[in-house]
Amino acid sequence: MDCSPECMFRPVPDYPESARTAGIEGEVLISFYIDTTGTIKEIELLQSSDYSILDQAALDAAFRNKCGEWNISVIMGCTPKLS
Repeated sequence: MDCSPECMFRPVPDYPESARTAGIEGEVLISFYIDTTGTIKEIELLQSSDYSILDQAALDAAFRNKCGEWNISVIMGCTPKLS
């Protein structure tokens, strides 16, 4: 059963100007949990870009996600996780 909440706002990380100027690029992989109120919780950096400035931009964007509330009757038996 798909029990992922719908996130109405999924922001793109702000590309730090200092990283852009220096030509720094990278890929960041994060995981986070969403509680029953739609609040983002427990963000974890799974794979670093090897540049802390890019890692932090990705983490900041994850906190800005806006997700809907969970309907408990629909998600019984699910472990809510969105990554």
